[in-house]
Amino acid sequence: MQIIVLGVHRSGTSLVTRLINMMGAYFAAGGASIGFSDENPKGFWERRDVIEANDAILTYSKSSWEELSNFSLPTVDGKKQKKLPPEINDKIKNIILEMDGNRPWVMKDPRMCLTFPYWRKNLEVPVAVVVHRDALEVAQSLKTRNRFSLNHGLAIWEYYTAAIINSTQGMPVIHLSHNEILKDPVGLVKKLHDKLIEHGVQGLRIPSDKEILSFIEPSLYRSKLDDLDRSQFLTSYQQKLSDIVSGKTEHDGSFLEPSRLAQETMEHYHILCEKDTRSEEVNRKFATADQQCNELSRQVQTLSEHHESMQKIVQTFDDEKAVLVREIQTYRNHLENAYNSLRWRVGDKVANVVRILTFGKF
Repeated sequence: MQIIVLGVHRSGTSLVTRLINMMGAYFAAGGASIGFSDENPKGFWERRDVIEANDAILTYSKSSWEELSNFSLPTVDGKKQKKLPPEINDKIKNIILEMDGNRPWVMKDPRMCLTFPYWRKNLEVPVAVVVHRDALEVAQSLKTRNRFSLNHGLAIWEYYTAAIINSTQGMPVIHLSHNEILKDPVGLVKKLHDKLIEHGVQGLRIPSDKEILSFIEPSLYRSKLDDLDRSQFLTSYQQKLSDIVSGKTEHDGSFLEPSRLAQETMEHYHILCEKDTRSEEVNRKFATADQQCNELSRQVQTLSEHHESMQKIVQTFDDEKAVLVREIQTYRNHLENAYNSLRWRVGDKVANVVRILTFGKF
């Protein structure tokens, strides 16, 4: 069986994925996981290749996990699915092929809430485990982690939640509550195990209470909003989505879209992102100009130093030339004095007489 854990970011999908892995479901070979961080000290339990495939789908749709103004929720029947490039489809197929050698397996990435239809058409026996967390808690957690506004966090929650409901129609679905996971982890694991067995997943075991409690720490439950009146913050449509995704009410099968409010929030965020992008581009250009100015200043300084060095060389050459000129002039003076001296003239005549006597000619 192929177990897909679906849930909005900050909903507890990492905990659920690890619990299913502890039951015996294959996750990944060594080195495939993205590991952990301060925001998820128990690990994200996400495969790097799965994230890359989902990011490729979103990028191809001119979107990202948090900026979805250009993203149209796909349908399972393919009528509204954007046709992906072959390389993305091949990547999805290869990931599933690798994991199918180790059934039952579990896969998780919050982006898959949006992209699941592109994966589902390549799955043979999928079971969805949908993890629901209160919309306001998700928004508050995203505000803490990413500094998003609450409205933006709620818009993300709407897009992801509507996508989960749409993409899991007609397939086995197990609903889990984030609160339930942390309040009664042992009971939750037993319930989840039994539900998976009911849906035909074989080869699983129930981890010991000690294993479960050593992994789940209620202290990690952040952005908790116990006594808040949700009706003051959630729209009726958001409450409807919450009731469906949590399994409280049945869905009539109609295709769900994000509300107009959520779409406008995404469009506003898209504009802010464009402004930030332009601002970053201007800053990059200024930074490049500063680097070029600094480089030119260094070159000018180097040329100035070279100029000073050349001036010193020229001055030394001039000094040496002056000394040489004085020495030549002195030598000439000595020669002139020698020619003009009486001794030189007498010596010259004696030499001529010797030549005549010796050679018989002048």
